[in-house]
Amino acid sequence: MNILPDSKCDWLKSTKHIYEDIRKKYKKILIIHVVIEFCNNFIDIHPNNNDLYYKHEYFIPHDNDIIIKRSRASAFFNTNLNTILRSNNIKNIILCGVSTSGVVLSTLRSASDRDYKIIVIKEAVKKINRKIFSITK
Repeated sequence: MNILPDSKCDWLKSTKHIYEDIRKKYKKILIIHVVIEFCNNFIDIHPNNNDLYYKHEYFIPHDNDIIIKRSRASAFFNTNLNTILRSNNIKNIILCGVSTSGVVLSTLRSASDRDYKIIVIKEAVKKINRKIFSITK
Protein backbone atom coordinates (compact mmCIF):
# COMPACT_ATOMS: atom_id res chain seq x y z
CA MET A 1 0.00 0.00 0.00
CA ASN A 2 1.50 3.33 -1.06
CA ILE A 3 0.70 6.59 0.71
CA LEU A 4 1.21 10.00 -0.85
CA PRO A 5 4.74 11.28 -0.30
CA ASP A 6 5.56 14.26 1.82
CA SER A 7 5.37 17.83 0.56
CA LYS A 8 8.98 17.83 -0.72
CA CYS A 9 8.06 16.09 -4.00
CA ASP A 10 8.39 18.21 -7.15
CA TRP A 11 5.18 16.95 -8.78
CA LEU A 12 3.24 17.66 -5.61
CA LYS A 13 4.59 21.21 -5.35
CA SER A 14 3.86 21.78 -9.03
CA THR A 15 0.31 20.49 -8.63
CA LYS A 16 -0.23 22.71 -5.58
CA HIS A 17 0.85 25.81 -7.53
CA ILE A 18 -1.35 24.92 -10.50
CA TYR A 19 -4.28 24.25 -8.18
CA GLU A 20 -3.82 27.59 -6.41
CA ASP A 21 -3.35 29.48 -9.70
CA ILE A 22 -6.55 28.02 -11.15
CA ARG A 23 -8.45 28.97 -8.00
CA LYS A 24 -7.18 32.58 -8.22
CA LYS A 25 -7.66 33.03 -11.96
CA TYR A 26 -11.08 31.39 -12.31
CA LYS A 27 -13.23 32.46 -9.40
CA LYS A 28 -16.32 30.61 -10.64
CA ILE A 29 -14.66 27.36 -11.65
CA LEU A 30 -16.22 24.17 -10.35
CA ILE A 31 -13.55 22.13 -8.59
CA ILE A 32 -14.37 18.52 -7.96
CA HIS A 33 -12.22 16.39 -5.69
CA VAL A 34 -12.58 12.71 -6.48
CA VAL A 35 -11.28 10.81 -3.50
CA ILE A 36 -10.84 7.12 -3.02
CA GLU A 37 -12.83 5.48 -0.27
CA PHE A 38 -13.09 1.87 0.72
CA CYS A 39 -14.84 -0.05 3.48
CA ASN A 40 -13.21 0.25 6.90
CA ASN A 41 -11.81 -3.28 6.70
CA PHE A 42 -10.81 -2.86 3.02
CA ILE A 43 -12.85 -5.92 2.03
CA ASP A 44 -13.68 -4.23 -1.30
CA ILE A 45 -10.04 -3.96 -2.41
CA HIS A 46 -8.73 -6.71 -4.63
CA PRO A 47 -5.45 -8.20 -3.33
CA ASN A 48 -3.69 -7.15 -6.56
CA ASN A 49 -4.57 -3.49 -5.99
CA ASN A 50 -1.43 -2.23 -4.28
CA ASP A 51 -1.49 1.31 -5.67
CA LEU A 52 -3.63 2.95 -3.02
CA TYR A 53 -3.33 6.67 -2.40
CA TYR A 54 -5.09 9.11 -0.10
CA LYS A 55 -5.84 12.82 -0.37
CA HIS A 56 -3.09 15.21 0.60
CA GLU A 57 -3.18 18.22 2.93
CA TYR A 58 -2.35 20.55 0.02
CA PHE A 59 -5.74 19.95 -1.53
CA ILE A 60 -8.27 20.58 1.18
CA PRO A 61 -11.64 21.25 -0.48
CA HIS A 62 -13.12 24.72 -0.16
CA ASP A 63 -16.74 25.26 0.83
CA ASN A 64 -18.05 25.40 -2.75
CA ASP A 65 -16.01 22.43 -3.98
CA ILE A 66 -17.65 19.10 -4.63
CA ILE A 67 -16.32 15.87 -3.17
CA ILE A 68 -17.05 12.62 -4.95
CA LYS A 69 -16.10 9.30 -3.43
CA ARG A 70 -14.99 6.46 -5.67
CA SER A 71 -13.80 2.93 -5.08
CA ARG A 72 -12.38 2.13 -8.51
CA ALA A 73 -9.98 3.73 -10.98
CA SER A 74 -12.36 5.81 -13.08
CA ALA A 75 -13.91 8.82 -11.40
CA PHE A 76 -17.04 8.09 -13.46
CA PHE A 77 -17.53 4.47 -12.37
CA ASN A 78 -20.48 4.17 -9.95
CA THR A 79 -20.34 7.88 -9.03
CA ASN A 80 -22.55 10.88 -9.79
CA LEU A 81 -19.73 12.77 -11.54
CA ASN A 82 -21.35 12.69 -14.98
CA THR A 83 -24.67 13.92 -13.55
CA ILE A 84 -22.93 16.82 -11.77
CA LEU A 85 -20.99 17.81 -14.90
CA ARG A 86 -24.03 17.63 -17.18
CA SER A 87 -26.25 19.46 -14.66
CA ASN A 88 -23.74 22.32 -14.61
CA ASN A 89 -23.34 22.36 -18.40
CA ILE A 90 -19.64 21.49 -18.12
CA LYS A 91 -18.02 20.32 -21.35
CA ASN A 92 -14.32 20.68 -20.51
CA ILE A 93 -12.41 18.79 -17.83
CA ILE A 94 -8.92 19.39 -16.46
CA LEU A 95 -7.37 16.28 -14.93
CA CYS A 96 -4.51 15.93 -12.52
CA GLY A 97 -3.66 13.16 -10.13
CA VAL A 98 -1.25 10.59 -8.87
CA SER A 99 -1.21 7.90 -11.51
CA THR A 100 -1.32 8.64 -15.23
CA SER A 101 -1.65 4.98 -16.16
CA GLY A 102 -4.30 4.32 -13.51
CA VAL A 103 -6.87 6.80 -12.29
CA VAL A 104 -6.04 9.64 -14.70
CA LEU A 105 -6.11 7.38 -17.76
CA SER A 106 -9.25 5.53 -16.64
CA THR A 107 -11.04 8.81 -15.98
CA LEU A 108 -9.77 10.29 -19.26
CA ARG A 109 -11.14 7.34 -21.22
CA SER A 110 -14.49 7.49 -19.44
CA ALA A 111 -14.71 11.24 -20.00
CA SER A 112 -13.83 10.82 -23.67
CA ASP A 113 -16.55 8.19 -24.08
CA ARG A 114 -18.97 10.81 -22.72
CA ASP A 115 -17.75 13.44 -25.23
CA TYR A 116 -15.99 15.78 -22.77
CA LYS A 117 -12.99 17.83 -23.87
CA ILE A 118 -10.10 16.83 -21.63
CA ILE A 119 -6.82 18.40 -20.58
CA VAL A 120 -4.26 16.45 -18.56
CA ILE A 121 -1.73 18.70 -16.86
CA LYS A 122 1.49 16.72 -17.17
CA GLU A 123 3.18 18.74 -14.42
CA ALA A 124 0.35 17.72 -12.08
CA VAL A 125 0.56 13.94 -12.26
CA LYS A 126 3.03 11.82 -10.33
CA LYS A 127 3.63 8.76 -12.44
CA ILE A 128 4.05 9.66 -16.08
CA ASN A 129 4.09 6.83 -18.54
CA ARG A 130 5.57 8.54 -21.62
CA LYS A 131 4.06 6.00 -24.02
CA ILE A 132 0.55 6.55 -22.66
CA PHE A 133 1.00 10.32 -22.55
CA SER A 134 1.99 10.49 -26.21
CA ILE A 135 -1.17 8.58 -27.11
CA THR A 136 -3.44 10.79 -25.02
CA LYS A 137 -2.18 14.17 -26.28
